Amino acid sequence: MKRYIITRQNGVQCNVAREGGGYPLPHVVRHSPDGFEISYHGSGPADLALSILSDLISREAAEEGGLYQRFKADFVAPIILAEGETAQITEERIQEWLERVKENSGGQS
Repeated sequence: MKRYIITRQNGVQCNVAREGGGYPLPHVVRHSPDGFEISYHGSGPADLALSILSDLISREAAEEGGLYQRFKADFVAPIILAEGETAQITEERIQEWLERVKENSGGQS
């Protein structure tokens, strides 16, 4: 099971923790060449949402129907961190959310 650890330390970083190790989340650049951000509905949070979903389910699936934008609104924009604080999003929570989105869209995501 993966955990996405989001830290505000000289900007926003995200690391992926999993059994046997972890790695920095690769930045899928679509809106924000300057990097990740949280706490609002802009380009930095959009890239973080796209990067997390791309890592977990694929970039194509994340972009389909603007799925990553919904993920941004539900998971990334609400995160508020002071300098040095962290938050995490678990793969389990994301998978549960994906199932709800699929059910609410009549099987289309």
